[in-house]
Amino acid sequence: MFDTREPKTGKAPQSKTPAPAPAPRPLKTGTQTWQRTFRGTGNGITFQLRIIRKPNGHLTARYQATPGQGSGWHLEGQLRDDNTFTLKGTQNKAEFQGKISPDGKAVTSSFTNTTTKDTFTVSEMTLRMAAWVKPAQNQQSNSASSDISSEQANSSAIDWEQTLTPAMRKKLPALSEPKFLDQLDEMCKRIGIPSDLLLAVMTFESADHNHGTRGLDSKADNGLGYYGLIQFGPEAAKDFGLVSAKDFQKMSATEQLPYVEKFLKTHGVPQAVAKAKAENRNITLEEIYMSILGGNANKAYSSVWKTKASSPKGYKNNSGLDSNGDFAITPTEAADAVRLHWREVYGNNIDERSRHLERQWYTARHPDTNRDERRWRAAYHSEIFSDKLNNTFNNQQSGQQDQNSNTSGNQQNQIQNSQQSGIVKDTSAERKRTIRANKDWGAEIGSLDGVKAYYNDGVQSPEESASGNRNYSKDGYKYEYGLKWQCVEFVRRYYYDRLGVEFVPRSGNAEDYFDKNTPNGNVNTRRKLNQFKIGSTEKPKYQDLIIFGPNPFSSVGHVAIVSSASEDNFTIAQQNVGAKFTDTIGLEHNSVAGKKIYKISQSYSSLNVMGWLRK
Repeated sequence: MFDTREPKTGKAPQSKTPAPAPAPRPLKTGTQTWQRTFRGTGNGITFQLRIIRKPNGHLTARYQATPGQGSGWHLEGQLRDDNTFTLKGTQNKAEFQGKISPDGKAVTSSFTNTTTKDTFTVSEMTLRMAAWVKPAQNQQSNSASSDISSEQANSSAIDWEQTLTPAMRKKLPALSEPKFLDQLDEMCKRIGIPSDLLLAVMTFESADHNHGTRGLDSKADNGLGYYGLIQFGPEAAKDFGLVSAKDFQKMSATEQLPYVEKFLKTHGVPQAVAKAKAENRNITLEEIYMSILGGNANKAYSSVWKTKASSPKGYKNNSGLDSNGDFAITPTEAADAVRLHWREVYGNNIDERSRHLERQWYTARHPDTNRDERRWRAAYHSEIFSDKLNNTFNNQQSGQQDQNSNTSGNQQNQIQNSQQSGIVKDTSAERKRTIRANKDWGAEIGSLDGVKAYYNDGVQSPEESASGNRNYSKDGYKYEYGLKWQCVEFVRRYYYDRLGVEFVPRSGNAEDYFDKNTPNGNVNTRRKLNQFKIGSTEKPKYQDLIIFGPNPFSSVGHVAIVSSASEDNFTIAQQNVGAKFTDTIGLEHNSVAGKKIYKISQSYSSLNVMGWLRK
């Protein structure tokens, strides 16, 4: 964090008159919001294109290509008033250009994608609707436009067993055992947990690609001395009176279930069930998985489970769960890996949070081997991205919870699913090392929702100096972002470009964005945003503007944008902290008069978080 004070002098550079260009077609606006999936074939490739249409005409999409990468790629674009659209890849150079039919049931489009090897092109293809979600009842439809509403199809809740084909069952060996599922259900009723959540954990833990299985493999061996459905280790074998953990490989999946039950009962699951009941909710996937992965269900309430610094061996053995590459594994990161695996195996979502997740692949340099390797991160969307929801979990209540409760299903399932996040792109560690070594002032270090952040530790070149020290909006220098490339400049640019918020000119130092005299939850009149203080019932949310007071890193404070938030931490996107674009800050909470009061975790107290502003 660096000095963000802005000089009181300086004028905006004069805008230049651009060459005349054809006016673009206006966006198609309205009240409609819909989600549809289209499928079609071109040049021997089968495409699946899922589009989410927002009221302002913005389109969010994801496409898959077969043959090709299974998880697909993310797209962003716009729908014009003549039903034409352009969708461009945020992870690759893919582009769809086409038109949605008047009835909204087909797409005619071209497709191009440029890779390091060549350019693949489909000049024209037709994709027809495979599934869609009808708008809310208060939305109006127009049969003459592509925003026509239809009956919901292929997005209803389904039973996971109905998705299993004979070929899939061969890759899930336990399902060939006639008594396995019945005994699993009986066991879970005794413990008081949904059988689907435990099945999801066991499917993930017991996948063994050396055996060619996707999970539920009683012979699964991770190569580190852990075996079976939940990867029993030496300590578990000792507790159960076995000679070694390898003895579990001699058992069938059905024979392992009593040991699974004992393990859960001695590793905090009954206490988690009681806690869930007291809070009028279902037990979460995080709680069940951490009882197995972390040794106790209560590890689910910690902001971090393993870090490379504090537990090098534990982190290394589980580094595949560190989806954001920050050398720390959170309970939610671990559970999200289970959620994504379930969807890939069974074709639906294990819980409500899963409906908002997608897996994004990227290449990064491994810090130990210094080799490039393929990694993935879990991206969370505020809107539903995957529509098939497993109905067994949705209808089953947790443990001893009153079956006659009048609490709605939606309220019962509000469990650690509060996290929202933007689209974060972080520059690779190798690239950042080069930027730092070259003192490459103005080099891109990352982006949040398409708004880029730039490096500010180097020395400006003569060309950079000639461009001026202040940055302005691209709409004729109408709005001043601020000094290049200070933390204040990034948040002003994000709030203007993404949220349409204009702050007063020359708004001062970073700490000045917080008004100490504004009561908690009231409007900060100078910023025209709601202001919240640390130590209240509110916690930071996605797109909040976080304000830090003077601290050991900056005498004038710091500002950043919340890129994601959960019950136990929040991640910020920032500028002017060297090449470090994101950082995660822990949260703690206690109960006062039956209400949760949130504060910054003690280990982050030196940052002096004053509070946050919210649109």
